[in-house]
Amino acid sequence: MTAVLDEEPADLGAIRTEITVDVTDLRRALRSVLVHASTDKEETICGIVRLVIQRDQTIVCATNRYTIGLASVSNWSNTYNDHGVIVDLSLTQVAEILALFKAPKDDEDETTLTVRVTDRYLLITDTSGLFPGKSMTWPRITVNDNYPDVLKLMGGVLAAAGTGRATRMHTQGKYLALFKVAAVEYREVILIEPTRNDAGALAISIGDSFVGALMPVRTSEETDSAERTARAGWLTALGITDPDD
Repeated sequence: MTAVLDEEPADLGAIRTEITVDVTDLRRALRSVLVHASTDKEETICGIVRLVIQRDQTIVCATNRYTIGLASVSNWSNTYNDHGVIVDLSLTQVAEILALFKAPKDDEDETTLTVRVTDRYLLITDTSGLFPGKSMTWPRITVNDNYPDVLKLMGGVLAAAGTGRATRMHTQGKYLALFKVAAVEYREVILIEPTRNDAGALAISIGDSFVGALMPVRTSEETDSAERTARAGWLTALGITDPDD
């Protein structure tokens, strides 16, 4: 676990980039994506939330290998010194950000955060007023090269969205339920599209700020047989003797 530092270090190291974002925008993205990060103690690689800082937006992403969640945060300003700066956040760090930097009570109020990324540290400061406000500083987590390339994976799923021929897919309720958070945060309906993706994934879009993927879970022949029997039983109970009629 990476603890918050009590005071800003004298030597922060070389600045990689510094962006300004709206706190409500960032909170929505973090909350929507956080639930997709793995909480399995044996799955340490995916137990993070990743920020990919681009010129005009920051993509917040997480995966548990069965679902992917990506949310876009607009960069109001960007002192850009590197291409595609990646910042990994522990789940504890995300919780601390959400606890300290609250959304304004009035939707029309603007609260901005400045996110400064150096070679060694991550600093987040409330810069809404005339003077800097609340601030957090952490030593940066080493970026894990084995983390899945979720942007590439999600791109492949989106490119194939709406083209799938699959008529059925198995999943678990706990994975499907994860997308409810983004639907509530962004107050948008959920669009679900089958794909021709090799993994048989479903593409999930919620408004213009969130996309995700739901991967199928494997089932046994016994499960498939039981489902066919159950379907036949329901058709009989509902008075359907010839499904093709």
